[in-house]
Amino acid sequence: MPFGLFESRSRSAAPPSRFVALDIDGGVLRVVDAEPRGDKPRCRKLATVPLPVDLDRENASEVGRAIGDALRQLKLDDLKAVMDVPRGKAVLKTLTLPTADASELPGMVRFQVESDLPFAIDEAVIDFTLESPPESEPSANGTQPVLVAVVKQDVVSWYEQVAAEAKIKLHAIGLRPYADVCCLQACVTPEQWQQTLALVHLHQTEAEINVVTRGVMTFSRSATVPRGNGTAIDALAVEVIRTIQSATAAQGSSKVDRVFIAGDTGNETKVVDTLAQRLSLPCEVLDPTAALKLKKSKADPRGLVTPLGLAIGHGVEGRVPFDLLNPKRPPVERDLRKLRMIGGGVAAALLMLVLFTIGITRKNAEETRLAELRGRHTKLTNDLKPVTRLKKRLAEIEQWQKESRAWLDHWANVTALFPGPKDAYVTSLKGTAAGTIQISLRAKSQTVINDLADRLRKAGYSVKPHNKQPAVDQYGYTQDTMLTLTPTDNVKIDVKSLRAEPRPSDDGSKTMISQRRSSYSSRTSSYRPSTSSSSRSDDSRSSANNERSSSSTQGSSERGSSNSRTDERSSSSSRSSDERSSSSSRERSSSSGRDDDRSSSSRSRSSRDSKGGRSR
Repeated sequence: MPFGLFESRSRSAAPPSRFVALDIDGGVLRVVDAEPRGDKPRCRKLATVPLPVDLDRENASEVGRAIGDALRQLKLDDLKAVMDVPRGKAVLKTLTLPTADASELPGMVRFQVESDLPFAIDEAVIDFTLESPPESEPSANGTQPVLVAVVKQDVVSWYEQVAAEAKIKLHAIGLRPYADVCCLQACVTPEQWQQTLALVHLHQTEAEINVVTRGVMTFSRSATVPRGNGTAIDALAVEVIRTIQSATAAQGSSKVDRVFIAGDTGNETKVVDTLAQRLSLPCEVLDPTAALKLKKSKADPRGLVTPLGLAIGHGVEGRVPFDLLNPKRPPVERDLRKLRMIGGGVAAALLMLVLFTIGITRKNAEETRLAELRGRHTKLTNDLKPVTRLKKRLAEIEQWQKESRAWLDHWANVTALFPGPKDAYVTSLKGTAAGTIQISLRAKSQTVINDLADRLRKAGYSVKPHNKQPAVDQYGYTQDTMLTLTPTDNVKIDVKSLRAEPRPSDDGSKTMISQRRSSYSSRTSSYRPSTSSSSRSDDSRSSANNERSSSSTQGSSERGSSNSRTDERSSSSSRSSDERSSSSSRERSSSSGRDDDRSSSSRSRSSRDSKGGRSR
């Protein structure tokens, strides 16, 4: 079977500037650190590293870790690696195919080799090269010989996993027979290379026998190496002789001119002597030291034939026709419809990208504009707050004016309806925004409270009593309650005819008013709609009209008894109660002094306040 060697180019990448060639031979790792230099690389470092004895050689993870440790010790773990597949794991076959374009050959080879494989085509890695045997004539019927190498995908995956575990980058995977022949070519003379040569490479568990005729490997096989000493050598010699005779008979060529033995098992010299005696041919051990100008090293160069051949073959682009890591594959058939669809998809994607970019740009501009408007809105909102407050106050004043209730008249009317201070007195009096009057009072009995509620209802007020609570009072006022009065249209008030219960002669209100006048002289009345307020100090005639306006929406007053016991109680009450008493005194004076006219009533009220007395 002819197997081509040099003319076809592989699809592996261009050779790196420096790489490491690795050959796993049983329990030994053989390493060559190579640097491409023309036809022959520069070998920087040679090494033979024994692998651990207990290593599972089928386990890619364990083998990879062992190789990684070895390369790190050699400081070669940062280089790309080239490895090889033994002859026993590869199927080599010659096919005769019609002459065709190079782009069509991968598909033809795949189709033709499928029926001859011992495993499924989907599990195969196929690579091939074109080469004719030296004795063949150009084909007249339009056919050509194709040399095919096939390995299982699991084999390639094993090497890939080994490289991954070793943390090295795998550059190429070649075939061991082709690596050995590359080293053989570098070691023989040009005249010898034109002869028929046999190369026997002894390994620990097998021997690979290759026959090369005029630079083309025409036969290759692997044979198991029998164990033992003399008997094993004789058995190996028999296998070599049979292989040589089969190869020469198949090609119809002359006998083998020279035999080379490679390896470092220690039996190479004995095999040479045996073959030389039986074949009567020149036999010698292949030693690449002088041919490759190798420096002295602890590693025996005779055992490094394979990694040196890998370095030679993969150090020149296209030198080795087989690369099982990057095999020749059928070109992908072009589907114009799919190409158009892909082109349309790419165009749509570009359009979407442009639109997305425009959208993002506009979005950023709008966000900047929005942030600016928000800032202006915040500023205008802050500037508008005083105006809003003023507008609210104006609306409240206008609402108060629309209601047009004469609150002073109502308070005067309620004062006239109230019982005397010896029966009850007011603790709190206020108007609400809902147009009601809330009176908190304290009485000596529940009967007084009921009579007051009846009088207010008869006067036209809607009376809503609240919870009644017993009071603790040293003067006998034992009932606390609150009444909510709502004026109705039935209320008719004639201020001139109103008469309130007179104050007792010993009323102490005037004394308390004099004591508090100084603390309130600096305060002024302020209008606050819908809130409770107390009447301010009655210190001057000119503030009476202002007090009347304030009292019409929110004023409060108190009424109280005028006896001496009330005097003592008033002096011990809280300051807020004193203020309410003072305000109630003015209201009482206002309601009782309206006999002549409103103006004289105000003056009369001031005069009565100056005389003193407890307010109601």
